[in-house]
Amino acid sequence: MEYTEILGQNSRYVSTNLSRDISYPKIDVKGFSFLSEDPAIDKEGVLYYVFRDDTLNLAQLTPSGKSEIITLGNPNDYKAIWLEDRLFLELLQQSGKEYFTFDPRNGLQQLQLQFPALEGYEYVPYYYQPVHGEVGGLIRLLSRPYRDNGSEDAVYQLIDLEQGDYSEFRLPLPRSNVEAIPGQIPEGEKALLVIYGINHTEKQALICYYEGQAVGERSYLGVWDSKSGEMLWKKESRCMNAQFQFYKDNICENCVSDYCLGLGIFSWASPSAAMPYNRILGSKDGVYIRFIPFENGWLIGTERRIITIDKQGNLLESLELTPGRYHWSYRLAQPIR
Repeated sequence: MEYTEILGQNSRYVSTNLSRDISYPKIDVKGFSFLSEDPAIDKEGVLYYVFRDDTLNLAQLTPSGKSEIITLGNPNDYKAIWLEDRLFLELLQQSGKEYFTFDPRNGLQQLQLQFPALEGYEYVPYYYQPVHGEVGGLIRLLSRPYRDNGSEDAVYQLIDLEQGDYSEFRLPLPRSNVEAIPGQIPEGEKALLVIYGINHTEKQALICYYEGQAVGERSYLGVWDSKSGEMLWKKESRCMNAQFQFYKDNICENCVSDYCLGLGIFSWASPSAAMPYNRILGSKDGVYIRFIPFENGWLIGTERRIITIDKQGNLLESLELTPGRYHWSYRLAQPIR
């Protein structure tokens, strides 16, 4: 577990191993800092995490007490995602975007990637996600439908990290009303469609959209199947600002309150929870939930404790957090090979 200790005007990252007696070195940072991505830990107990103070840095902490900090410059922004034992980084520099991978064996390596700019979509957000059913694969996905010659498509790139290259794909989406705004969506029509994820193998998309009703409108989350041209399933939900993670056949939403979808862990095939967490979590756990997969089950970080469960949802262990430790101040490390 990684958490932030606030020391006056500065901060310190403190790492605690929950399963072994390991004393990791503490890392002092300048000013207020926090981890925007989960750390990772390998089988030898080496801990890795990206943090930012005056510069962007990658920390490696060993069980023997050694630390190595790799400085990544001072980008305006960055994205990071772990793919098994490999970290992918996109750095937004003044001169443009730079792409890197890092793994314990080969260190930091730069990729010569350059993605095409779609006219009129230069400022549309995009997501990175693992490729469904493929170890180490990566997808870069435009979050809004690309409209061209009357069609609406999900545009995404399948990135080959070994070769430093990619292939681009387009997946047909349901038609949506481009002009409609909330409160003025015609009955039965979709509008303000957002694409959250792609199942490349099955040619499916996880989408959120508003749909006009006889009175008002409702928002839905669902899986669109492009091969049949129909929704595989949809569920009424407040999904316009949701955040999802993808792991093998599972989709995770790290929130279980009325202001989130309340789905927790579900699958591409069904919105029904793939893991029955409701009988484990209580009101004291709060609404900010973090699901971390490992080989034989899940770690669940809540506002008050850390829980370990098996794949069937049976409780294995529950560890209460130190009083005063807030949900935003700690991160659980995901196991990597």
